[in-house]
Amino acid sequence: MKGRLLMWLIVALISNGASRTTFALPVTTLDPSAFAPATNVTGAFEGVTLLSFSLDTVGSLSSGLPLYAPSYAPVYATNPFDPTPNFTGSVFSSTPSVGYGYFGMWGGIDGSCFSVCTPPNRPDGFGTNLLIEFASPVSSVSILDVGNWANGVQMEAFNASNQIVGSCLPTFGILPVGNYGCYSVLNNGYADSGGYTEETSISATNSGGISRVLVGGYNNSFNVSTIQYTARAPEIDPTSAASGLTLLLGGLLVLRGRRPIERDSTAA
Repeated sequence: MKGRLLMWLIVALISNGASRTTFALPVTTLDPSAFAPATNVTGAFEGVTLLSFSLDTVGSLSSGLPLYAPSYAPVYATNPFDPTPNFTGSVFSSTPSVGYGYFGMWGGIDGSCFSVCTPPNRPDGFGTNLLIEFASPVSSVSILDVGNWANGVQMEAFNASNQIVGSCLPTFGILPVGNYGCYSVLNNGYADSGGYTEETSISATNSGGISRVLVGGYNNSFNVSTIQYTARAPEIDPTSAASGLTLLLGGLLVLRGRRPIERDSTAA
């Protein structure tokens, strides 16, 4: 009897946690080829907003330093300019006509530029880049760079407070898997004169996840094809864990209280 009751308590505890926690981490793909060329895809994907991001000069400080503010524009699915041989898909672009890709980041920006910022943000050559915003934080993001991998891809990941939680800069080659939040691999599906297209991934370096990712070339323009992101691993609900522990402790106390009383054989 005690064995069955203990088993029931264990099953109840597991079910109590499982009812509130799932460990499946689905991967979602954003494919521009799913749309007709020139389609505005800024809000076409559930839970994701795609924006063309740039910085405009809006004034100056008393020190004379320029003051920058973000500028946002739509993102379109278009045919790539100078596509990689054998690549027949579409790319994300800041223009509705033939996509000329997104431009260099030249070292990137910090999170203050999502409101206002000053140099050294917006370094010389910083152009229009792709901003990916998530309604709920994710754990990792991958992009497929078509046709210009040798010039490098730069990705910066930010949390909900616009703090940098990952940085990726595989310039002029392949960045191996490491503990710095990003890596890149050659995608052997499409060959070009410089080698192959490149898939670059970035992961959050803390448990808060990624709320937005800025993507650009290192020092040149490049085409972004498919984007993939992985949902963030769920955290254990403290209330659920506490109630489950209470259930288990209460059951153990019941078992202890139901131990049979041993009779004294010497008693009359």
